[in-house]
Amino acid sequence: MFVFARFVSDESLWMSILGDDYHRIVKLAFEEFIELMGYVLWMIGSIEYAFQARAIASAEPQPAARRLRVRRRHDAEGRF
Repeated sequence: MFVFARFVSDESLWMSILGDDYHRIVKLAFEEFIELMGYVLWMIGSIEYAFQARAIASAEPQPAARRLRVRRRHDAEGRF
């Protein structure tokens, strides 16, 4: 994604596309937008990964984790 942003930021490319209407600010804004979309995709992927990891962990608890959970519940019930 970032390689694409660097390719798109090539000034000669923008001059050939826009011709006399070329303004540097348009090129910079588009380059920053592409980078922002890359960061958004990373964030969405991270959130999706966290949800999937939580779903897998709660669906199939490991035996050691199950024992710890039961012990914590037992200890918590005895305190009050």
